[in-house]
Amino acid sequence: MNSPIEQVSVVCVIPDTRSKWSSFVTFGISLLALTAIATLKLPGAKAAPLYGAGLLMMAAAVAIMAQTFHVRTWGGSAAWLLSGIVYGLAGVIAFTSGAPGGSAGLLLALMLITSGLMRMWWSVALTLPRGLGWITTSGATSMLAGFVLIGWPDVAAAPAIIVAFDLVVQGATAIAFGYALRS
Repeated sequence: MNSPIEQVSVVCVIPDTRSKWSSFVTFGISLLALTAIATLKLPGAKAAPLYGAGLLMMAAAVAIMAQTFHVRTWGGSAAWLLSGIVYGLAGVIAFTSGAPGGSAGLLLALMLITSGLMRMWWSVALTLPRGLGWITTSGATSMLAGFVLIGWPDVAAAPAIIVAFDLVVQGATAIAFGYALRS
């Protein structure tokens, strides 16, 4: 009898991985560009520290969900889509709450952790010759960002800095994953 992960892996065999490499590279570059733009605006976001983080997360969620449609023929793409939806909901919460700490900060942290778990599940569920360690790293970084935010909720710029770091890692790992698919 196969283990549950082996059973999921059989279902999630990916037909043509090489054709999708450029979409991951483009996705990674878009996340890095979003982060660069948001980082340039970060010093002016002292009045509502979560406002900038929320906008960044909502824009990244759109990119994540768009990427889902590029890999929708791959098994487990629902987890990737769910990751984007959760990331977007976290962005809406951050955008509307305005101040770190309290229940909004905790909910934002929990959503980062959930988004990371979804990406990690997706990377475990797929059967690829190489490169999925990058997606696992990206998910683990989102989880770590959520845990750091739980422990560091009252620092005004913490959410924006943590989200920016998370998206830099997501972008870099998407680029690395894309090039791993290519080779």
